[in-house]
Amino acid sequence: MADIEIIKGADNGNPPDTLRQMYPKVNRNFQRLNSEVEANKMEADNKLEAHKNSTSAHAAQNITYSGDIIGASNVKQALDNTKQTIDDLILGSGDSGPEVAAARGGHATLGDRLDASDAQVVELEKKTDSYIDPREFGAILDGENDDYAPMQAALEASLDQGKELFIPGKALLSSSLMITHGTPKIRGAGVGLSALITKNNIPLLVFDTDSSQFYYSSVTDLSFVGDVAGDRSNNAGVEIRGTSSAKNFFNYNTFENLLFKGTYYGIRSTKSSGEPENLLNWNLFTQIKTTNYGVNNVEHAIKFEFGSGTGNVFDACNIVSMTSGFEWGGSGDENIGDITISDCQFGGGGSAIKAKKGATAYGSNITITGCQWDAGIQYSLDFLNMNGFTVQGCNWGGATSLKLEGCSNYSIHGANSLESTYGSMKHTPSNATTDLFSLAFNTSYESAYIEIVTFGVLQGVGTRISRNAFLIGYDGSTISVNTVKEDKTGTSGNQINHTTSQIGNAIKISAQLQGGSAGDTLIYSQLNVIGNRYNVVTM
Repeated sequence: MADIEIIKGADNGNPPDTLRQMYPKVNRNFQRLNSEVEANKMEADNKLEAHKNSTSAHAAQNITYSGDIIGASNVKQALDNTKQTIDDLILGSGDSGPEVAAARGGHATLGDRLDASDAQVVELEKKTDSYIDPREFGAILDGENDDYAPMQAALEASLDQGKELFIPGKALLSSSLMITHGTPKIRGAGVGLSALITKNNIPLLVFDTDSSQFYYSSVTDLSFVGDVAGDRSNNAGVEIRGTSSAKNFFNYNTFENLLFKGTYYGIRSTKSSGEPENLLNWNLFTQIKTTNYGVNNVEHAIKFEFGSGTGNVFDACNIVSMTSGFEWGGSGDENIGDITISDCQFGGGGSAIKAKKGATAYGSNITITGCQWDAGIQYSLDFLNMNGFTVQGCNWGGATSLKLEGCSNYSIHGANSLESTYGSMKHTPSNATTDLFSLAFNTSYESAYIEIVTFGVLQGVGTRISRNAFLIGYDGSTISVNTVKEDKTGTSGNQINHTTSQIGNAIKISAQLQGGSAGDTLIYSQLNVIGNRYNVVTM
């Protein structure tokens, strides 16, 4: 309360103040009162504002409401209804309505669903950070516009950052995508969704082994389309390129779930080491598919032009090609062998599996199981100078025959027809009988027509030897060659008809040299068999 000065006078029992004394007191009293009023007003304003902002100044039941309340008779009831609505939308786990139930998406509450969605977004961000998307570099991926520049930029970024290159669409390329370093991992969204396409006579994707060696790379879930008019001889889906001057390895790489449409080559290796071993080792080719694109056929599904390397596996492939399915060799003398082929199907034309080894290189250890050769295939196997291979559990469906030249030490089960030129090579001492082939019939009542033609080579001079003919030896002696059956029955000579009704009954075809000096003579044989369900083993 304001401190008021008393104006003395008769009413308060004091001698009265003079006017001079009274006026200052009056002014001071007015000032004190005004100051107190102003202070009280400020305090009241602050209290009022605090009251307005308070969440607990009044209990809800004491709040009055004027006017009509929709769906309630008072404020409390209206608030209770609002709370229940919110509970039903967010907090409750029961079905409070079909729209709300659907919004929960199987979660107890909508909040739970939002939490799960947030977690998925975080996980997606992590995954997105692990790969490169070429659209971030300007690729359109519609299969119509040239995406070469942004695709190459994206590829380089993936190699430099050690990330996967993910291709979610179809990229038209005017030039080859070049891989010169790193450990490339290239993945599409699936063979029907992602593709590399070209209208030019180029390989689409190139591993340059002159620039780098490649370990543990992968190309998966992608199509390669060759829409090339005119010359297509350089068009390949994937090319492994390298000259003999670079001794770089291409090891432990994976090619999986790839479709090649209309490319002249599916996968082509022009890599050469200039050495017996071609340094392409332990790679996996699985779920490879080749087919035509309009008038463009795939001529070679997988072709290694300079040897095979070692330990490569080909599995579960569906091949339609016109010249060769799988092919090794033909352009050099690198080794071919240590190959496993399983559960593959071949159609189209030409040779399904072809291996042409040079005269001095190693060519052995090829295992082929569970494969099928369909109509149009001329030769299921087309081998030259291969030594030691096995074919088991295959279906010769539409394949015309096998062609084996200069091959030895092989086992083939279930072939329909076998053409084996120079099928066995043996050094034969004087007056000895050399076993050439053993044929084991493994089903009752099977028959085959067998023709044996023998050749003799003496001191590097080759001459065909027919029955009862003579070859003049180096020392002037005469050597005669006869072919005989093991049991010495029937007609000995070049043609033997054999029919068996006993499972496992076998005949053995042998050649016998007669003469005084045959120590430098080699016997070469050709075996032609027409029949089915038999086993051919060189001795």
